[in-house]
Amino acid sequence: MSTQFYFPQDLPPEEMDMMLANGWFRSSNMLYRAQLTILYDSLYSIVRTRLPLANYTFKKRLRKIMNRCNSRFRIEMGRASITPEKEALYQTHKHRFKGYIAKNLEDYFNDPFDKRIFDTREIRVYDGDELIAVSFFDQGEKSIASLLGLFNHEYSKFSLGTFTMLMEIQYGMAQGLRYFYPGYVLPGNSDFDYKLRLGNMEYYNPRHGWHPFSNLKTETLQGEIIKRKMRELKAALDQREIPNEAYLYPLYDLDIPDYMEGEFLTNPMFIHCYPTQTYTELPVVTYNFKKNTFSLGIYHHYTEHIPVFPMGPLESIFDRNNCWLVMLIAADIIIESEDMQRVVDQFFLYW
Repeated sequence: MSTQFYFPQDLPPEEMDMMLANGWFRSSNMLYRAQLTILYDSLYSIVRTRLPLANYTFKKRLRKIMNRCNSRFRIEMGRASITPEKEALYQTHKHRFKGYIAKNLEDYFNDPFDKRIFDTREIRVYDGDELIAVSFFDQGEKSIASLLGLFNHEYSKFSLGTFTMLMEIQYGMAQGLRYFYPGYVLPGNSDFDYKLRLGNMEYYNPRHGWHPFSNLKTETLQGEIIKRKMRELKAALDQREIPNEAYLYPLYDLDIPDYMEGEFLTNPMFIHCYPTQTYTELPVVTYNFKKNTFSLGIYHHYTEHIPVFPMGPLESIFDRNNCWLVMLIAADIIIESEDMQRVVDQFFLYW
């Protein structure tokens, strides 16, 4: 599987820094590292970002947000905890999230704060005695990582989500820290681009480390290459008048137990050919990024030992109209080649 997971039992601050600097990020009680995600029923490249804090200055627009909120509201900071007030904010805010949504804050963090595997802090914003915003972040030795921001939507005009991130940055600078990690962005989807407005970000390249975000060439990202190759493959099938339907495959990265033997489909997109035919075995063409090869194979549904999908029922997360939600295992790989036309031509020899 291409996504890596790490479940620490203990995480010293310097190790947290090292993990963040190598493209890892926290989710629940673990750290993970991935280059792809299927979200909003599309495939995206995950691009990790960070903000260097040395010589950082807040832009005029950001200072305006800070001055307005600091003059109007009371700000507190402390160790993270879960309270009914914070839970209420989460319940009214979570509809803004996409994909898997934890049912409550306890499930979101899945890490009793008294164990302190992660050094999780929080910033609280009050209007009088009412909690109107809270953000959570993890601290390492020389870095902090923003995790979650919640706010009362009746106060939307104050940009409280941005404000709490700015308070996290200000805290990091006051502590003499080097980096602020706000999470990832998804090129091609602007929902996460608000992070880029905080300052001159860097992005993480899995092979070459950190670079100025302005140098990012989105066409070189893994997700963009896969989508481009699959568009070319579909166009070649259409030109040869081979009936086909393209699908996203969220199960491509599932952790397959050792007892499940066989060659499972491990690509995030594939094309089902002759989709109106009632075959028990499915003609599938796809592109493998790691090998830079196209392949034609015969697959069937795997139903013997279904592993539990960690995010819950797939139907609640993905659209069946363009996502294939049943595991596929190869009965036969007919051809695999770097030459896409050779793979397409094979249909006329096989069928």
